[in-house]
Amino acid sequence: MLDISLVKDWQASAYASLEQALKSDHLPHAIVLISPGDVGEKELAEALADRLVCESPGEGLASCGKCSGCHLRSQGTHPDVYYVRPVGRMRAISPETMGEMMVNLQTKSLKGRAKVVIIEQAEALTRESANKFLKTLEEPSSKTYFILLTSRGERLLPTIKSRCQIIRLVPLSESAMRNVCKDELKLGEAETSFVVKLSRGRRAKALQLAHSLSEYKKDAADLLEIYGLRERALPAIREFSVQKYRAMREIRDAWELEITKAKKKLSDDLKDADPSVKKVELQKLEDAMVIENAEFLQDMRADCYELLTDIWRDIWIVKSGAASDSVLHAFLLPQLKRVADIYTEEEIIRNIDEINLVRGPAVFLTMQFDIVLQGLLSRHIAPAETRVFLRNAIKATGL
Repeated sequence: MLDISLVKDWQASAYASLEQALKSDHLPHAIVLISPGDVGEKELAEALADRLVCESPGEGLASCGKCSGCHLRSQGTHPDVYYVRPVGRMRAISPETMGEMMVNLQTKSLKGRAKVVIIEQAEALTRESANKFLKTLEEPSSKTYFILLTSRGERLLPTIKSRCQIIRLVPLSESAMRNVCKDELKLGEAETSFVVKLSRGRRAKALQLAHSLSEYKKDAADLLEIYGLRERALPAIREFSVQKYRAMREIRDAWELEITKAKKKLSDDLKDADPSVKKVELQKLEDAMVIENAEFLQDMRADCYELLTDIWRDIWIVKSGAASDSVLHAFLLPQLKRVADIYTEEEIIRNIDEINLVRGPAVFLTMQFDIVLQGLLSRHIAPAETRVFLRNAIKATGL
């Protein structure tokens, strides 16, 4: 976890808003923290939960750190703080999970203060889950607070958002991002500049890029080569798409082995435990590892679609004659200029629009990822008159 004083500096406006709400005793019963990605949202949620269950709270978000409530929070065992997270490979928050949470809320607070529910990745609420949650939001119990976290606020149902106070967290400043790259990631000056520009203030993106820079640069160069081939690019498109899919399959298969190893180790450690307890603990371990792997693969798919968008953004900048220092992939400038000469402005804009239309639902796909990617790249190189209406194509694939 990040130091809360650092988060207070990064998210001064959001922090001040929560402080003022607490000071005036007008804290909303439901808050959505919309984040660009790992910029302090979890730390703010935890600090607010700490403050709400603390028996001797200080000013603003400060908790005493000494009472029994704070002690239980530090141990992760406070009975009045609940967490709701996506489960399974599709990372969905199921109606059953929401039903269990609502049953817990019907009981009296065990410590006599507030009850707090932190819903992580709230965009993963299914429609049925969200509808169940709406009833609780409309008639919340006294001293019950909901903190929803999401980096995809556009995927939250309007009926959910309308019943919550929205607090938008800002991307980190360039200086803060440089500190992250140098202090946390130990990157050199050239790598730091590149990661800072591409991450656009998102700490999570910087962390991901820092560990895969060479692979990222190769993918960017491969895409530009594909777009430069245009009508001759179909074999290269197929190879690129299958390669990305295989990489994800290899990661998933390796993770399956890790789950098996971890379960065996835990089983050995619990050899003398009650069989029912052992079964529950093994299932909890497996569920947690499956979710972690699903999150990683979903992030990989999201990164791929973001790369497509950023490449076409750079092509557009070059095509429009804007300053080259605003190009994200400056190391590919000659290739960008060559591709920009091949496509019209209308084609470039259309391709960006189509990526934005597909990327939301496609991020959640598993087995169909390579097929969707092939289809999207094939459309990018196709003449306008040969294309079908994309919305119909998406419906046909089940997206």
